[in-house]
Amino acid sequence: MSFVLSKKNGKLLFNDLGGYENRNESTFWCVNQADKIYKWKDFNDIIINTGDKGDKGGVQLSYVINYNNYKKIIPDFNFHCWKQIGINDYTEETEKIDKAGLQKYKINKVGWIGNIKTNIDRKKLLEIGNKNNELFEIIPIRWSKSDNIKLNCSNYLSLSNLVKNYSILIDVTGAGYSGRVKLLLFSHRPLLLVE
Repeated sequence: MSFVLSKKNGKLLFNDLGGYENRNESTFWCVNQADKIYKWKDFNDIIINTGDKGDKGGVQLSYVINYNNYKKIIPDFNFHCWKQIGINDYTEETEKIDKAGLQKYKINKVGWIGNIKTNIDRKKLLEIGNKNNELFEIIPIRWSKSDNIKLNCSNYLSLSNLVKNYSILIDVTGAGYSGRVKLLLFSHRPLLLVE
């Protein structure tokens, strides 16, 4: 899950090495937007990691950081979009979440929805929620990949509807970091982050 980036004769060049969902293209979009602002000089090949678990051998930049090395960080793909979970535009989604958070919640509980198979901590969260259902509503989902555009889920709930529903939100990492934290920070709700 990576791509090679360079800039030659004033033009950014993108060599896709394969990735997950729309991450490579969206990360390249973020880099392109940054270049419009900072107008970088030409540079040779840089390998950009777009996986959940941070940099690996040979990767020079990543939006997931290991060992607190902030010098190797690049903008996260979902600052553009995350179409597979229904986010077509980052700015539009944050505006929906912001508006949803200004409304009175429907359920006075800690709410979360997601795939519990990507991390043992998510399974533990479900167990805690089931034992304390007066405080938590933890909804496990299963995604089924139907095409490269969108993943389908039988009990899909958008992030803005998650915010509308619950008085408190909780988030926990998946296969690596959690991509939704930066979105949920717009919610006007208390956000619990599992270490």
